[in-house]
Amino acid sequence: MMIAQQHGDEHIMPEAMIAALQYLASVDLDAVRQVRDELTIHFVPRVNPDGFVARQRYNVDTDAPAAAGADIFGADIGIFAADEPFVGWDINRYHWPNWKDSDLYQSYPEKYPKNPVPEAVAVDSRLEELDAKWIIDFHRQGEYVVDEDKTFTDREKYVNEGLEDDTYPPDPNDPGAGHIATSSLFWPINENVPEDTRDLSKQLVYTMYDEVTAEGDKDVMWADNGHDPDPTWYPGGTYGGIARNGFGLRGIGSVLFELSAGTLGSRAYRVQHVAEAMLAAVKATADGSLSDVDPSSIKKIPGRGSDVTAEGEAGSQRE
Repeated sequence: MMIAQQHGDEHIMPEAMIAALQYLASVDLDAVRQVRDELTIHFVPRVNPDGFVARQRYNVDTDAPAAAGADIFGADIGIFAADEPFVGWDINRYHWPNWKDSDLYQSYPEKYPKNPVPEAVAVDSRLEELDAKWIIDFHRQGEYVVDEDKTFTDREKYVNEGLEDDTYPPDPNDPGAGHIATSSLFWPINENVPEDTRDLSKQLVYTMYDEVTAEGDKDVMWADNGHDPDPTWYPGGTYGGIARNGFGLRGIGSVLFELSAGTLGSRAYRVQHVAEAMLAAVKATADGSLSDVDPSSIKKIPGRGSDVTAEGEAGSQRE
């Protein structure tokens, strides 16, 4: 399963998903026919249509409270919403497998006995009905440099030593390698995600990374602006309600893919970058090569460095 635009103001990913769909439906190659024969793929190009129309990150809910008691990597009362009341919720943070484990329920069990975010409920319900093997969630981030020296070696070391103090937010005085990241990918790191699920997620991440950085012909190469793809791993957290971890806690392979903001070239080039990553995942699943990928290969992916996003750019720092 693939989903996009949980945040209504993050564009391009739906276009890329449709481009990948068109390719899979129309191209007459052995690898593509194998995908059609072996897999059933469910695409949701726009999870948040109301937010898209309203041109906002959040869904549209006139009963939603204002943001309170939460930060980017966790929450003490579980309210992830717009700064003003009556605007909407951040869909991406309400994917708890068991709602009673959520911070919002723990804080307000009588007011929120059920998940108040219908878009998150719809995605989660469909995912469980399908008994999906994996899900990839496409977002848009700001602009960051690639930091070749920042490698993901061990979860405990990352969480205990790097998550708060070093990795996020990026150090503006450490420009890393200087290349602009075209995208960032990550897998679930909540401590309760099963190891086999985490490994499957890493296999997907590396498969996508390897494909978009490979030299040679591409599946949907219609745009080339001379910028080589430079993906990184994304400095995400452990919060159980965020989609990447919530899906993993269900035992479903889970990938976050963040496309960088748009100064890297034409719109077509960025659509192509996302579509290539999508196609890599489905082809490797169909031909069985995904299971041959060493999960530890993610150590080869460079880290995301300093933020170089123009002031006011939407979606610059948030998963």
